[in-house]
This record gives sequence, C-alpha cells and structure tokens, in this order.
Amino acid sequence: MRCLLLACLVGCDFGASTKVESADTGAFIGSGLDSGTGAGAPVDTGDDVDDPDEWDNDGDGYTEDEGDCDDDNDSIHPGQTDVCDGADNDCDGDVDEDSVEEDEYEPNDTLDYPLGSIDDVGEVRLEGFLHNEDDIDRFRFSLTDGWFDFFTLRVKLVNLSGGITYKLVVRSVEDDEILFEDFNSSGDDSIVFETGEGFATSDSGEYRITVTSLGGSGCTDPYVLSIEKDEFL
Repeated sequence: MRCLLLACLVGCDFGASTKVESADTGAFIGSGLDSGTGAGAPVDTGDDVDDPDEWDNDGDGYTEDEGDCDDDNDSIHPGQTDVCDGADNDCDGDVDEDSVEEDEYEPNDTLDYPLGSIDDVGEVRLEGFLHNEDDIDRFRFSLTDGWFDFFTLRVKLVNLSGGITYKLVVRSVEDDEILFEDFNSSGDDSIVFETGEGFATSDSGEYRITVTSLGGSGCTDPYVLSIEKDEFL
C-alpha cells in the first residue's frame, strides 16, 4: 500500500502545475498595463486649469480680472493716485487726472493766485500747466510806476507745447479792462504783451493774468509765465 502511494506521488508533474499558475498570473498583470489604468496614465481630477487673468503677476494685490490694466507694473492698479506721468495709474480710463494736486498754484480757477509786487524783484517767473481744457489759471500782481520811470512791463508766456493752443489775457483789476488778449498759432513759441514806455506814462496798478486752453491740455506740457519790469534807466 505504501509502495503504491509513493509511486503515485513520484509520477505527478509539480513543475507543470507551477508553470500554469505563473502563466496565469503574468497574463493578469499584463492585461492591467495594457488597459492604461496603471501608474503614469493621465489622471482627470475634474479641476480647470488656472486662468492667467486671475494671476497677480506684479504682486500689487490686483489681478487683471480685478481691473489691473498693467499687471507687469506694480505702480499701476485700481485705487492708485493718477500722477503726472502720461499713464493711467488707476486703470479708470483717464490719464493724469489727479495731477492737479501737483500744481502748486491750484485752486486758481476762480480766485487769483497772488504773485505780489514786482517792483523790487524785477521779474516773477513760474511754471504751470492746464490739467484739462476747462482749467483756468489766474494770477494777480501789482506794479508801481512813477511819472519819470522809464521801463516796459512785459508779460510773456513761453515754452508752449505744440499740442495745446494757449490763450493769454491781461486785465486791469481796477476796471476789469482787457489790456491784451491773444493766442498762439502753429509754430509760435511765445505770446508777449508789453506796455508803452516813456516820459509821463504810468503803468501803476494791479493786473490780472489768465491762461486758458483753446484746445489741448496736459500736465506733461508745462508753460512758463514771466512778468518783467524791464528798466531802461
């Protein structure tokens, strides 16, 4: 009996059984890779790719979606002061609208900016600008002239931008009489007003100057106003 059982065990092919199981196992692993669901296959998480307009590229706290019109410049974003630099610093569609704060003579739209007397200094010279086409720059000064003084009062508007048509008006404050009124034409680099000169001619009094625009404006194009007491003796 023992001999018969031993003979049966010896006759069994264990290697063949093992090969079949290995082959089946290998086929299962291989089919998994072929299906494309193993490591290295794309995984769809369901999330959208980030929109570049939602990035804050310049680190100023605003994205393009939040109104930043230049996301490569951290000095340009909503809420910024729109200074005189030719750029739309606050991204509201207007340029340099806050530059009026840089004009030391404002507000002089309705009130004359006092320049004092030019009797002692001989000349007053200032730089101003028209921040929009409705801006009116008004200045006032006084002059004392004796009967035997020989000099000319000269008011000059120079450094005129080619893109702006300036109008210069000189009035007598006492009676509001217009003494001079003119504007620059294309190619003009100045507008000049002069009083008469000579014996028994007096130019004493207070004067008002207004500078306005007949077209064009801008803080990047300042004008220069000079008031001179040009003495001959």
